[in-house]
Amino acid sequence: MADQLIKELNILAQEFQLSPRQIEQFALYATLLKKASKEFNITTITDDVAIVSDHFRDSLMVTKYVDFNNLTQCADVGTGGGFPGLPIKICYPDLPMVLIEVTEKKIRFLEMVIQELGLTNIEISNLDWRTFIRKTSYPIDLFLSRASLHPVDLIKIFKPASLYKNATIAYWASKLWQPDAVENFYISQELSYKVGEKDRKLIIFKNH
Repeated sequence: MADQLIKELNILAQEFQLSPRQIEQFALYATLLKKASKEFNITTITDDVAIVSDHFRDSLMVTKYVDFNNLTQCADVGTGGGFPGLPIKICYPDLPMVLIEVTEKKIRFLEMVIQELGLTNIEISNLDWRTFIRKTSYPIDLFLSRASLHPVDLIKIFKPASLYKNATIAYWASKLWQPDAVENFYISQELSYKVGEKDRKLIIFKNH
């Protein structure tokens, strides 16, 4: 393992109280990500420092504002390479997780990572978002979306007929993102934070 990766993961471990086992899982995840990025078209970020900062730390920032110990089940919408769902799953191994991803190559990558990291109580759904919220009935109380879909599509879960109308959405946004009137109605919190030198926003949507 590269010395720089060890250094960055140790800093991450202090910030998020990671166990030695969790550090090992993040290290393996980073290695798999770098090896598979070209084959699976996962990410252009392959530098150790950037992987830990822009993928792992950014994914975990939500855990500073949401109590994941009290959730029944979590889902990551358009997870891609597993962000933010897999870093959160590593930190909360007992929390049931659904990764929603339609791209076959990325699904194969996710399956490999889940197996290699020894993660359990996690599944992948290949349904598109609209089909997922119409056809499934998981006990999900938090949806995660790291800018994978536009919020106007995400907040469709708040329609009266939706089985997920009482769930919460955590949406990662750029500092320039501004809601329209419909999106603004469902905003519960707007949280600003930094990852390295990058200004980011975390938007919490809830039904009223």
